[in-house]
Amino acid sequence: MKLKKDLEKSVYKIIKAFEKKHDVYFQYFVCDDVTGMASFGDVLYFNISDICFDIFSEQPKGLIIEWLEDSLENEEENINYQSYARGLRFEDAKNK
Repeated sequence: MKLKKDLEKSVYKIIKAFEKKHDVYFQYFVCDDVTGMASFGDVLYFNISDICFDIFSEQPKGLIIEWLEDSLENEEENINYQSYARGLRFEDAKNK
């Protein structure tokens, strides 16, 4: 199906830009779903929507990795990447 191929090509271009920006190596999509979770080095996993937000809104290099690490350290709280990029931090969420 042409639409599927077009989507896959576009997503892989976004993945390439993400790899270059963050010096990471793409390994695979979980369950081969290009609209889901992408694995980088079997260590970092990101939703394609967060990857797109990172690239399209030109977030600083490394911010998405910082967010993931902070999220893992604060698993009792949840802050989405867009909110984190806009300045919300786990310390702020705990103080509410």
